[in-house]
Amino acid sequence: MRSILGLLIGLYLTCALVVLGGGIYGFMTHQTTQHSDCTPKALRAKAGGDTELAGAPNWIPFVLMRAAIWPKAYYDDMKRTAGIVDWLVVRYDPFSSGCR
Repeated sequence: MRSILGLLIGLYLTCALVVLGGGIYGFMTHQTTQHSDCTPKALRAKAGGDTELAGAPNWIPFVLMRAAIWPKAYYDDMKRTAGIVDWLVVRYDPFSSGCR
């Protein structure tokens, strides 16, 4: 019983590390999608024509929370992404949930 519990916890933590790494990679390489009209104004870039998300200090808690509760986070975001790879590297606007 102890080995089964260890296996399940290890599998969960391994997936959490993969989700964490994918989120960090996505935000650090700026492969996230452009903001939409639904993106909160505080996260929009301040530059004139720049339309990237300006969430540099705000993405760290987002990625940590997403890695900690990855099954629910994937279930909530699966309609906004084209597949698991897009979800892992955050190739969608994660802050537009209140608009759709």
